[in-house]
Amino acid sequence: QIIKNHGFFYDLPDHPNDDIDKKASEFQNEQPDIFIEVVLHTKADLLGNQLRENDPEAFRRRLNFLNRIIDNY
Repeated sequence: QIIKNHGFFYDLPDHPNDDIDKKASEFQNEQPDIFIEVVLHTKADLLGNQLRENDPEAFRRRLNFLNRIIDNY
């Protein structure tokens, strides 16, 4: 389930018209047993990919979003 869902958080920060915090909260309510693991897996993927070099703004936006979730967990 973690691998299956780890992409859920990856693109959320790229959709500013969506309520990404609400979507994250809904995911947490629907998947409480794997929520933080999915977030951490997504962060690990982000830190290991080429986005930092290819699109630094998108990298920062996603990293800030994931860190905010982790900090508030």
